[in-house]
Amino acid sequence: MAEHDKIRNSMQLKSEASLITTPSKSYGSATEPAGRVAAAVPTVCLFILAVELCERLAYYTFTGTAEFFLVKSGYSLAQANGLTTAMATLCMAWAIVAGWVADVQLGRDTTII
Repeated sequence: MAEHDKIRNSMQLKSEASLITTPSKSYGSATEPAGRVAAAVPTVCLFILAVELCERLAYYTFTGTAEFFLVKSGYSLAQANGLTTAMATLCMAWAIVAGWVADVQLGRDTTII
C-alpha cells in the first residue's frame, strides 16, 4: 500500500511540475515563448474558416440564383438548369485539379503562404 502511494505521489508531483514550468522554445525568435506562438494558431485558423465561409456563401448564392437569372434572361427552364448544373460540375472538377496542382506541382507550403 505504501509503495502504491509513493508512485502515485511521484506521478502527481511530475504532473504538477510540468504545469508550473513552461519551456521557452525558439519558434520565430529566440525570446518568444512557446505559448505566444501557440496562441497565434487559432487566429490563423479563424481567418481560414472565415475565408472558407465567404467562399461557400458566394458559391451557393450564385448557384441558387443563376437559374432564375437565366430564365429571366430568355433561356428556357431546361437550358437554365443545364447551364447551372454544368457550372456546378465544372466548379467541383476544377477544385480537384487545382488541389492536385497546389499539392503536387507547387508544394503544399508554398501554396498556403
